[in-house]
Amino acid sequence: MRVFAVALLLLVPALAWGAPRGIALTKAQMRDGGVAVARPAPMRFAPARRGYGMVIDASPVLALRAAIVQAEARERLTMATLGRTRTLFHGAGNVSEAALQQAEAAQAVAAARLAGLKVKARTTYGAALGGALISGGKVVRALESGQSLVEVGLPGAALTDPPAVAKAGTAKLTLIGVSGHLPRGMVGQGLYYRGPAMQVGTPLSVSLPTGPVRRGISVPASSVLYRGGAAYVFVETSPGRFVARAIPIGAKIRKHGAVTGYFVAGGVLPSGAKLVVKGAGLLRSIAKTTKG
Repeated sequence: MRVFAVALLLLVPALAWGAPRGIALTKAQMRDGGVAVARPAPMRFAPARRGYGMVIDASPVLALRAAIVQAEARERLTMATLGRTRTLFHGAGNVSEAALQQAEAAQAVAAARLAGLKVKARTTYGAALGGALISGGKVVRALESGQSLVEVGLPGAALTDPPAVAKAGTAKLTLIGVSGHLPRGMVGQGLYYRGPAMQVGTPLSVSLPTGPVRRGISVPASSVLYRGGAAYVFVETSPGRFVARAIPIGAKIRKHGAVTGYFVAGGVLPSGAKLVVKGAGLLRSIAKTTKG
């Protein structure tokens, strides 16, 4: 191949890098040099961040909700008792001052108990889940019905508006809100989601979308070259004629852990263009050597 490449360079006219005329090769030169072209596959891309989730035990959460409900009932009862006691004391005087003081004390204790539980809910679980434990509603009903409570740690910068829906494999997760703390050892943002019934302790890889779905193409990794820190590909402008086109590298496309390509947004390359998918390095060598 190296001997062939040297011979091929002698046959290609001197052209400036990226000049509109490009590099022209015959079919035989392409075949002998292992140069192949193909149209990149169209694809849809949803920008997302990766979070690390864990299904946590929801029973302490629901126990705290039950304690709040009981405290609310106790607080209402003591408030009603205090009201009746005050009416009797200031009216016909059918109760003693000591009885009034006892009713006031009982109401104060009940109110303090309820306030303490509300503070515990917010500080332990954050404003969103803590607020749900205080007010009840669909989040509590979902957890009571057996849905999972998922704690997600998101490394890096915090999201101002976490996505309402995230994915853990095929499982759909619905946002509850920002958590009151981060998982141990995590630097970033903590979030609570609820999802289908899963075993407590199950680790999850969570995909959190950060923007709308975009259309573009999947550029094979074998097509991408670099020059001066910029990425580019060779585009076939007509049969056997190639020009270098700079491209912005988007998200990596992986298969079995290896990078197989990159997402490039629509409109960057001509519609229906064919790219060099094999032998791009040879064209780079030709372009460098023949640069006038």
